[in-house]
Amino acid sequence: MKRRILSIITALALCLSLCPTWALAAEADPALCKHHPEHTEDCGYTAPAEGQPCGHEHTAECYALEVLPDTESGDDYEIGADTENLLDCQHTHDSECGYVQANPGQSCGYECRICPIEDLIAALPDTVMEDNADNVRAQLDHILDLYRELDEDEQEEINLSRIYALQGALDAANDPMPLAAGTVNKFLNFCTEYSSTISPAEGSGYKWDDATKTLTLTDFHQVVSVGFGIVLPDGSTLVLEGENTIQLGDNPQIGVDCYGSLALAGDGALTVTSTPEYGAISARGRTATLTFDNYICKDLSYKRMEYTTQKIVRQ
Repeated sequence: MKRRILSIITALALCLSLCPTWALAAEADPALCKHHPEHTEDCGYTAPAEGQPCGHEHTAECYALEVLPDTESGDDYEIGADTENLLDCQHTHDSECGYVQANPGQSCGYECRICPIEDLIAALPDTVMEDNADNVRAQLDHILDLYRELDEDEQEEINLSRIYALQGALDAANDPMPLAAGTVNKFLNFCTEYSSTISPAEGSGYKWDDATKTLTLTDFHQVVSVGFGIVLPDGSTLVLEGENTIQLGDNPQIGVDCYGSLALAGDGALTVTSTPEYGAISARGRTATLTFDNYICKDLSYKRMEYTTQKIVRQ
């Protein structure tokens, strides 16, 4: 009995090994990705459908002489071989013949702009060396050019922390001109939603209070060659004291980028400059607000603020 069961199992395993791959698992759809996990009405995709051949069988009425061709000779009858009794079938497809036309379907019209950027980021080297510095810089510039073409929702899905880390390594490798004493030469992050790597709470010209989510800038001067100057969490307050500056490079994003609502306070000013103008301060999110004392500006994500009531934010 045991031998019989073993023989059956062996036979089944052999049969399964002969099955084509498609019989065991569905082939992955190349049009789908983690940003477009399933087809929707917007992408326009329709699956192809197999047709059904016509089941109509020719009768005498289907031939010119209204008689069936003589095939008693045993030879296969070829349509058109009998020049007097030609096939002249007037059948139209109906429910009885069962004919169904094949549908080639419609390919997916969704084009993911996020996956190519993520692939480029994943292909970046781990370290910057003397022999790859120029290539890495070109890669970073290309990635950031693509990034700026995305809309806000798409940009939020991309983690640029690796970009900024490599950019910092490039700046160090290039031995840039000495900065003025007290100038911060790297971006500051106090938002865990953006990156788990948090900057020191206190440095030259700035102080971060995590309990109240308050960043105070006092004659703060910052120079960064790429990306954001400062990233803050939702519900933060930015206190400006004295004259503060943020200088961005050739591939900037925002001087101060807040992942939610942001309030400005203090009697100072902030000047954000960059090569291609992009933005001074951003409150990221559809429901976020930028508040200047009691003045609330709605829907200002990625929009420049200049000469507001009581406070000045210059670019």
